[in-house]
Amino acid sequence: MRSLLWGRGVSALGDGLWFTIWALYFTRIAGLPPVTVGAGLAVASAAGMAAAVPLGAL
Repeated sequence: MRSLLWGRGVSALGDGLWFTIWALYFTRIAGLPPVTVGAGLAVASAAGMAAAVPLGAL
C-alpha cells in the first residue's frame, strides 16, 4: 500500500510540474495570452472528463 501511495505522489508531482511548465511555455515562448491558455486547458479537461465516462466501460 505504501508503494502505491508513493507512486501516486510522484505522479501528482510530475503532473503539477508538467502543467506549470506547459502554461509558462505557451504564455512566454509561444506568446499566447494567459486567457487563451486557460481556456484551452479548461476545454481539454472537460473533453477528457466527458470521454472518460463512455470509454471507461471499455
